[in-house]
Amino acid sequence: MTTDAPQDDPGATPKPGKPGRDGTPEWLTATEAARRLAVSRRTLNRAVDEGRLKPQTIRGAHGPELRFSTGEVDAYAGQRDAIEATDHPSALADSGTPGVSPTPGSDVAPTSGQEAGAALFAQAVDAAVARATAPLVAELEAARRERHRFQEASAAREASAQALAAELGATRERARRAQADADQARAQLQAYTQAEQEKRETEAYAQANALLAQIHARQRAEWKAQHRPWWWRFLGR
Repeated sequence: MTTDAPQDDPGATPKPGKPGRDGTPEWLTATEAARRLAVSRRTLNRAVDEGRLKPQTIRGAHGPELRFSTGEVDAYAGQRDAIEATDHPSALADSGTPGVSPTPGSDVAPTSGQEAGAALFAQAVDAAVARATAPLVAELEAARRERHRFQEASAAREASAQALAAELGATRERARRAQADADQARAQLQAYTQAEQEKRETEAYAQANALLAQIHARQRAEWKAQHRPWWWRFLGR
């Protein structure tokens, strides 16, 4: 290895790599490394996370970028079992591909031409399925969000309807009580009016009787004064 490796410091400026024997540069970008390994970027990132590949970090035009050593990538390609185990560990373990024997320390046998083709085919199928199902998944998620919003709106309308029903019931109860109070006041007023009228009629009848008695007494006295004999004067009457 030469001393032209990128620095670990994201702020360092990368130096141009020297081409290898096959004309490839000494350092590869993530896209170039994935293309060289015939894997997806997700698989490459997973290998980095698991420590199977140890790239260097440099400062790129749009922020920190990864650079992979061509020698390390080629060495890793020779152990394709790790890549295959990362993508489809059970499929390759149970495939029973002829000419493949288990390797100590790995879950799958070393790669072969058929296994590499099967891996590429499986990746292509996964990508095609993902592309085909992406619109359906998006529509399903949108429908789920719409249903959630509809449920929330329905719950809000139900709560509002219940509140209005409770307020209407309270208003009806207040109206019923007000009607009862008005009926009671009307009955009391009617009873008071009737009692007052009876009282006034009784007083008027008593006054009329007293007046009639006075009139009768006066008339009787006048009649007696007009019709008594002359000799009553001597009797002192």
